[in-house]
Amino acid sequence: MPSSVVVDTAQAHPATPAAPAMATPKPAPSPLMATPRPSVVAVPTPPPASPSPTASLDPAASPVATPTPDRYKKTTVATDLAVSGPGFFVLATKPNPASAADLLFTRNGHFKLVHDTAGALSLWRLRHATFDFYAAGYMIAGGTGAGAPSETSASDHAELATSWGGLDTTLGGVVIDAERNTDALTTARFDFTGRLLLGELAPRGADGGPVQVYVGVAQVAEPSQLVAQPGFAGVYKYVPAAGALQLGVATSGDGRPVGNANLILTSTLEQENGSSTAKP
Repeated sequence: MPSSVVVDTAQAHPATPAAPAMATPKPAPSPLMATPRPSVVAVPTPPPASPSPTASLDPAASPVATPTPDRYKKTTVATDLAVSGPGFFVLATKPNPASAADLLFTRNGHFKLVHDTAGALSLWRLRHATFDFYAAGYMIAGGTGAGAPSETSASDHAELATSWGGLDTTLGGVVIDAERNTDALTTARFDFTGRLLLGELAPRGADGGPVQVYVGVAQVAEPSQLVAQPGFAGVYKYVPAAGALQLGVATSGDGRPVGNANLILTSTLEQENGSSTAKP
């Protein structure tokens, strides 16, 4: 993959997927989709965790990240992201993953917004620009951005549900309403917590109200035990030998081991992403 990337809006629409996952008090589960059996490869030990800033969702409060020159590179693409810390971005093999068996993990944060439809809905989905998997994260309607979804510890067949401000939510493919967010391709950006913003504002939902959207971040106890996804360099599958799988977002605070150890570098990729083989 080249060292400089641009947002691709000309991708052909994939087959019509299930309706997008949106946090509601009673989220509907999706059926489990089988994935190919991967081959085992060695995964290098993650770098030391970078300290996470104090939890804040005010874009003006975002710290000025100074990536290590030999590890990261700046790009001109607002949806290029890198993890500073031992975590992985979370990918999904379908829009509404049912368990950790439907998830994949990568350090390669080369994402793009892609137009899609689900029935009569017009959508923008965040997908991986190289691998075309869905970028997984958390979404909830309403609110001002205060707080973040609770972190969860999952096993190979765990449910992905959690709570957020007293409401139930679940990890799902990152998606926003295209009709309410017509300028998303030109205004989309992320803050250091991985929160999606359009300019300075949260995306709008179908009812016109704000929707809080975060990309998911995962950590495992033994990353060297993750197994490679065949045909996708730098993409890994969780297996129980990798130890506890923790899912969350890059927001620090009590009870947030993922958020306390990771932050998101924006318009940035790891140097290894030039060949799509970034590893921790």
